Amino acid sequence: MYNPAQKAITDYYNQLAPNYDADRFNNTYGQYLHRQEAFFMHKMMAQDTNPVLSLGCGTGRLMEMATHGADISPAMIDEAVKKYPGKKFTVSSATDTVYDDGFFKGIFSLHVLMHLPHNTIEAILTEAYRITAADGWLIIDFPNKNRKKGKKSKEGWHAATGFTTKEFAILALEHGWLIQQHYGLLLFPVHRLSPAVRRLFFRADTWLCRLFTKKFASYILVKLYKK
Repeated sequence: MYNPAQKAITDYYNQLAPNYDADRFNNTYGQYLHRQEAFFMHKMMAQDTNPVLSLGCGTGRLMEMATHGADISPAMIDEAVKKYPGKKFTVSSATDTVYDDGFFKGIFSLHVLMHLPHNTIEAILTEAYRITAADGWLIIDFPNKNRKKGKKSKEGWHAATGFTTKEFAILALEHGWLIQQHYGLLLFPVHRLSPAVRRLFFRADTWLCRLFTKKFASYILVKLYKK
């Protein structure tokens, strides 16, 4: 049984699921973001890592990097299964999964924390710690609070939660995780650029998101390991 917050998220994504990929990633902005995320994920992940869980997998984006997928939305899982029938999927909350202790070598969870309150984020870090092996890792992203300074926070749950890298490092450490690597995502305001020129910024954007300038990116992508 879902609590009210989980039900709101589940209902929202159940409704979006049939057209989610077309609406979110079948455009130059979505393709730009996906390409940048995939670039940094490949840098962070060992190619022989197995098994790997995509936690909050949605319709299966980036499932080529995972063996298992879990999402709270049954409709999202239905779409993921269509694309990846050979993968293993479960309908599950990220705070209370069905997996055994230490089952996964690694977990990644993208575009999930931004929607959640701090107590739920802490529960996810705890659950990920439980189901990850002793030498395992967790790759996760969040909106960069440095980028949001001076801006009014959004109402409700959707994309309302951000951190600085230091704030997230402190929170992660409280739940047994240490930051090993981190990169930025979307340093340039790509959404404000003409679709015709967005791709021209990709190389410079991705390069700057590896340098000290990543602290000004829209999102931060971190790789954590169990201490």
